[in-house]
Amino acid sequence: MNTRIRKINKDEYMLVADMFNKYRIFYKQPSDIELAKEYLKERLANNEAQLFVAYDSISSELLGFTLLYARFSSVSAIKNWQIGDLYVEPNQRKRGIG
Repeated sequence: MNTRIRKINKDEYMLVADMFNKYRIFYKQPSDIELAKEYLKERLANNEAQLFVAYDSISSELLGFTLLYARFSSVSAIKNWQIGDLYVEPNQRKRGIG
């Protein structure tokens, strides 16, 4: 498999909405695709998160995603990023994608 990673820009949030909905369902939340779309749209539009996807470079199939959330360190006086959400499609797990 030819796995690639790329950052999703704020206008591409819809590419990940279905997978984000599956992620929420995995954590026992009700399916709500509109909520998934709005959540991703707002996080990216407000620069509150960065969204990366893993995809197959041949088929363009999305394999997984991660949302990174900004954190600030007063001591270091820097912004850093924390993995807040990570999801890999069930049929793609145990392949090192995460």
